[in-house]
Amino acid sequence: MFPLTNALGQTTGGIFVRHDVTELYIGMQRVQNLAIATIVVVLLVVSIMLFVILNRLVFVRLKQTMDTATRVVGGDFERQIIPVSNDEVGKLEALLEQFRAIFVNVVNELQQANDSNARK
Repeated sequence: MFPLTNALGQTTGGIFVRHDVTELYIGMQRVQNLAIATIVVVLLVVSIMLFVILNRLVFVRLKQTMDTATRVVGGDFERQIIPVSNDEVGKLEALLEQFRAIFVNVVNELQQANDSNARK
């Protein structure tokens, strides 16, 4: 409100300015909806990227390591577990490769012992 004064400086009334802010409100709602949609899309993309990265760097490698360990226990002593990096999964792969090598040596020693006992 803007006051109106007369020649003596006395307030005699006022002027009200009325603005219709409906268009501004609708524009702000559009921007808000666009921001929410953008955030949802970005979160979905980041989630998919994290899933792909985790799957490739961790889960696929662990599955390959488990498959190799299962084959070695089944008698395929030629399969080796080859670490592809020096991260935690790579350290686990290296440790399991050491176990595999010890297991193969023990089995080979037992087979040689059985072969030598069978010849006697």
